[in-house]
Amino acid sequence: LLAVVASPLQRRLERRYRRHPRLLAAAISFVTVALGIGVVVFMGYFVVRELLRYLTETAPAHAAAFEHWLHAPRMTRLLHRVGQTPNGVMREAQSYGHSIVAHLTDIVGGLLAATSHVVLIVIFTTITSYYLLLEGPALARFAVRMVPLPRPETRALMHEFHEVAIGTLLCIGVIALVQ
Repeated sequence: LLAVVASPLQRRLERRYRRHPRLLAAAISFVTVALGIGVVVFMGYFVVRELLRYLTETAPAHAAAFEHWLHAPRMTRLLHRVGQTPNGVMREAQSYGHSIVAHLTDIVGGLLAATSHVVLIVIFTTITSYYLLLEGPALARFAVRMVPLPRPETRALMHEFHEVAIGTLLCIGVIALVQ
């Protein structure tokens, strides 16, 4: 999809800089992948920073307020009616907190393990988009010759695929902005 969206830019720049099609394809591929990685890193940084801020600054205050609420006379009477004590409820809450921390630790470990897969995906995406930008028109001509449909229908299908790919990416971008 990167090459489908970036191909009009490639064609426009090739008209200006005819002698450097490989450099243009490499630059467009690099910038596209760098922007994608930049957005992911930027968002990841802020999510992790806000999570750590919550865990170090806000969560202890919430825990203290919860404990104070549990030890209120009315809540203590209510807990005694169901056979519990405020300290027992606090122990259970701490047990659930430890369980959550263990799950978060597993998630972080999984994310670190997935990093190698992401690196490979980024490398192959960059290489694929580079070659699609360079060889896209020749590949389209080859597909028109090889598909067992009449050429006008094949070209119409390719045009529709191009329009759908652009529309999909634009919708994803708009939804991301709205969120």
